[in-house]
Amino acid sequence: MVDILFTYGEQAIESVEKMVVTPALEAVVEATTLLSQVAFECGGLAGAHSIYNGFTVLEPKYHARGREFPYHGELVFFGVLAEMVMDGYPREEIVRIMEFGHRVGLPITLEELGFGDIDDSDLMEVAKRATAPGETIHNKPYKVTPEHVFNAIKVANEIGLKVASYIPLRKFKR
Repeated sequence: MVDILFTYGEQAIESVEKMVVTPALEAVVEATTLLSQVAFECGGLAGAHSIYNGFTVLEPKYHARGREFPYHGELVFFGVLAEMVMDGYPREEIVRIMEFGHRVGLPITLEELGFGDIDDSDLMEVAKRATAPGETIHNKPYKVTPEHVFNAIKVANEIGLKVASYIPLRKFKR
């Protein structure tokens, strides 16, 4: 299923941009729907969604600066990247996911998400909220602390900065 996303993802985005239904778009929609259900049933992405929840602590600050908060999917995708770092995925695999994400318009750095001006204390607040009692991140097969999340976000951002230097972010109208 993941191969379908890598094979047809960019074509599917082009279909959406042109507002037409194509076999590539249908394949990606079907694969995404199935993968989201399988991941949910298996407890996958527990960390990614908790990291999304963590970032919501910054929403008031974001709006106070007159900015539109990132979309749920953008933050969950960045959460996936941070979760991959926490889980010890090989760097090459993280880079592969980031390259694909950037080609289809998903932010891979804090700056691209609009968080380029946050400091470490803000980031630690994100990490604390991501690891609050009851968060799904605690379904991981290891104990997750705010420090784990903080460090994973920092490392994912650093890798993302390198990838962003050679793969441009596809831009969409909001």
